[in-house]
Amino acid sequence: MLQNEDVVWIKNQRMLHEKFPRRNMSGQERARWFRIRKRLLETLETLTVAVEEMPEQQRNQVITSDSLRPFIDAILESWEPEEKVSLVKNKRILKIHEMLIHKLSSIGTDFLDSKLRAALRLRVRNDLDMVVIAAEFLKLSQGGTFRRG
Repeated sequence: MLQNEDVVWIKNQRMLHEKFPRRNMSGQERARWFRIRKRLLETLETLTVAVEEMPEQQRNQVITSDSLRPFIDAILESWEPEEKVSLVKNKRILKIHEMLIHKLSSIGTDFLDSKLRAALRLRVRNDLDMVVIAAEFLKLSQGGTFRRG
C-alpha cells in the first residue's frame, strides 16, 4: 500500500510538471518512482486475491460502478496536455480497451449460457414468459431497469 507521503509526492510531481517543462529525473526521483510502482503492483495483486476470494454478497457492496469509476477514469485519462500525450500512453490505453472488450464479451456469453438460463428456468412458465424476460434483459443491457417479477 502507498503511504500518504507518496500520494502527496505524486500529486506534487503532477503540479510541478503542469507548470514547468519536464526535466530529467534525478537518481533519487527514479528510485522513488520505482518504489511507488512496486507498491502499486503489490497492492493490485492483493486486491485481486481479496476480490477473488470474497463472497459475492460482499463483492456487491464493494465492487460497484461507483467505486470503480474514479479508478478506471484515472487509468484511461492523461493529465498531460493533449499535445504531449505520448504514443506509449495511447498504446497502453488501446491494450486496456482490447483486454476489456475481450473479457466483457466472453463474460456476456458465459452469463447468457449459464446464469441467465438458470434464471429463466426459475421464472419461465411458457414461451411468452421467455420472450418477456429476454426483452427485459435486452432493456437492462442497454441501461434500462429490470422489471421486478
